Amino acid sequence: MRNIAILVNTLESGGAERQSIYLLNALSDNYKINLIVFYGERFEDKLIKLIKGGNYNLIKLEGHSLIKIFNLFKILKANKVTHLFTYLTKPNFYGALIGRLAGIKYIYTNIRTSKLPYWKIFLEHISSNYFSTATIFNSYIGENIFRGKGIKKGIVIPNCFPDIASAFTREQKEIIKIITVGRFVEEKDYFTALRAIKELQTSRNNFIFQIVGYGKMEHEIRNKISELCLENNVEIFINPNNISELLNVADIYLSTSLFEGTSNSIMEAMNACLPIVATNVGDNSRLVFEGKNGCLHNVGDFKAIAKSLKILTNDYNKRIEFGLESNRMLRENYSHQKFKNEYLNLIRQA
Repeated sequence: MRNIAILVNTLESGGAERQSIYLLNALSDNYKINLIVFYGERFEDKLIKLIKGGNYNLIKLEGHSLIKIFNLFKILKANKVTHLFTYLTKPNFYGALIGRLAGIKYIYTNIRTSKLPYWKIFLEHISSNYFSTATIFNSYIGENIFRGKGIKKGIVIPNCFPDIASAFTREQKEIIKIITVGRFVEEKDYFTALRAIKELQTSRNNFIFQIVGYGKMEHEIRNKISELCLENNVEIFINPNNISELLNVADIYLSTSLFEGTSNSIMEAMNACLPIVATNVGDNSRLVFEGKNGCLHNVGDFKAIAKSLKILTNDYNKRIEFGLESNRMLRENYSHQKFKNEYLNLIRQA
């Protein structure tokens, strides 16, 4: 008898949180799932609505950390959990340690990035090497980097993209929309994106750059837009609930991240049949293929990025060709069924 539990920090907007729900959906047809939220008070209805079916228990831990840890132990024991999947550093550490104390045989921690601060690497090292069965990475680059840092028991299962949309062809239009989606944090390198947009502006002006997201750098981003005199070419959308609609009416997707795992935002753009211009970080080279569905560039190379944007803004047929190929690649490599089969095989072979 296999009893499954998934432990996450929160159910607020975030790639790891979303992927934990996709895992619940993938496994709930076969197993009863306990979805445990460490910070039980932190959740968003839009993530809860992603859960499909009713074959799960949603458990929100409350109180201070020691009480949560003690209650986590009791929950794991009471539900006779045999397989535990944890997401992000704190759940990885607490989950692996408490899971072992609770007698769980199979514990899989998850690392969803290719870069972590030293103290998190230290905790992940302990979790993975001493308490977990294996660590699941969502990217090959992440597995390779952390193997070099001493995390030896790695498995790569790429992110899932459920409900892939049917391919469609955009109409040609006068004003081209370039879009980027992500948190307003340093690692997304919006300043390089804005410098590329400024460079593009020197050759054409019939475009809009849409920045979609939220975060601590909003003020700095707005200041940079003013500094570069881009107010007439840039729009900012703060944490909207219609991101898929914005992607569907855009024409080009831009990502200038300093590092990634497997990029959820690029996958969302591929779902929307968009050509991609991105930095060659993380597993972006497994999502974006030069001359097929987009262009890859070195981090910070705003002039080369602007050149690719210029080519795509000038060539409607290339935008359509690349966008259709994006959708096809997503369907072939990152479908819900493929993701589900990977995890079912992992559980059955354990």
